Amino acid sequence: MRRNVFRIFLLSMLIGCSNVQAHCSISVQDMLFGSYDVLNPEPTRSTAAINLTCKAPILVTINIGPSLTSGAIDQRAMRHINRNETLAYNLFRDTAMTQIWGNESQGGNNNVRIDRQMTLWIHGLLYPQQDVWVGDYSDSVTVTVLP
Repeated sequence: MRRNVFRIFLLSMLIGCSNVQAHCSISVQDMLFGSYDVLNPEPTRSTAAINLTCKAPILVTINIGPSLTSGAIDQRAMRHINRNETLAYNLFRDTAMTQIWGNESQGGNNNVRIDRQMTLWIHGLLYPQQDVWVGDYSDSVTVTVLP
């Protein structure tokens, strides 16, 4: 049985670096997963871009916070738009989906050197064979860039 479209909305914050010369801005694409088949034994995958622009080269820390729905980084979840149903997912730094992208206390070292402009990828995974209600699901996380 095919299920309706599932989405995660990634919210970004614009954080200026303390050094005016190295001021950075960030934009984050929404991550869309499309249709989800509860019978498919394979996970559903998606990607979204983090675009960073800085006035000068700088080393920054990029954090992705907990799920608004679950309150957790290691067990993120989306909520059905009309029902009290959740759908488990997570966000990763690598295509192998082994390094959960979190903050420094959960998710490891997120330091990145930016020369002026850079695109980083968020890899998303919906865990397979979750018996969930038909409909749209969404969640929000906050992406921050810190000097």
